[in-house]
Amino acid sequence: MVKDIKEQIDKEIKSFWKSIIYKCILYRTYSTIITIIIAFAYTNKLGVSAGIGFTELIIKTFSYYCYEKYWRWRLDKTYKRKVSKWNQKN
Repeated sequence: MVKDIKEQIDKEIKSFWKSIIYKCILYRTYSTIITIIIAFAYTNKLGVSAGIGFTELIIKTFSYYCYEKYWRWRLDKTYKRKVSKWNQKN
């Protein structure tokens, strides 16, 4: 029981850092720069463009984290269902 809780906490931490490192720092930096450039082309104001870019960065990082949590929940649910069926057969 304690081991399961510890594994779940480790998964949560790993998912959080994965969303920060892979999505935020690497991919999102490039994406945010492109968003700022496009926003600047429309607004011609660097402050507003940067605000739009960083808002996009925060929203997309949070949505990716939620997606990761949902995906893991679906996989765990499917796995538990299959194990339960397998245990009933045996």
